[in-house]
Amino acid sequence: MIDCPACGVSHKPGALFCRNCGEYLGVVKPVTSELSPREGGARSLEDVVDETASMPSGGALGDMLDIEVVASGRRVQWIGISELLIGRADLACGVDPDLDLEPDGGLKGGVSRRHCRVYRQQGVYLVEDVGSANGTYLNGERLSAYLPRILKHHDELQLGGMLLRVTIDEGAARM
Repeated sequence: MIDCPACGVSHKPGALFCRNCGEYLGVVKPVTSELSPREGGARSLEDVVDETASMPSGGALGDMLDIEVVASGRRVQWIGISELLIGRADLACGVDPDLDLEPDGGLKGGVSRRHCRVYRQQGVYLVEDVGSANGTYLNGERLSAYLPRILKHHDELQLGGMLLRVTIDEGAARM
């Protein structure tokens, strides 16, 4: 059972929001991530994050995250980010994502206003679909909404029909 952190009401595993107060229940541990057989089968996301964080080169807060919008060729870089919302700006609705894909044809490409988020946890980047209408794909595999997946160097994200290429440079802040 999952207990709501706000009101304490119990819910069945898999519930995303509290039926009593509406609080987001978050990701329940342990979450498993399907890995290919050559990577040792299914392991918990927490184990993979812990392993990656303990690697000698991982975890620098100054890592550079570079995202290329393939259709337009635009590249956007962030150094030392903790969280990044990707989507389309709609100031009338109060939506102003950190990476606005509207100038790149986001509406026509099927990008939601709040499409996905990229964030750091224990030294690794994670990507999470935040309930988009047309889905978020990581290297061609559709993500389940609100279930984070590890984002690695040279991964490809597809938001609706818009392709993004990710580069993570762990040495950027040490140059």
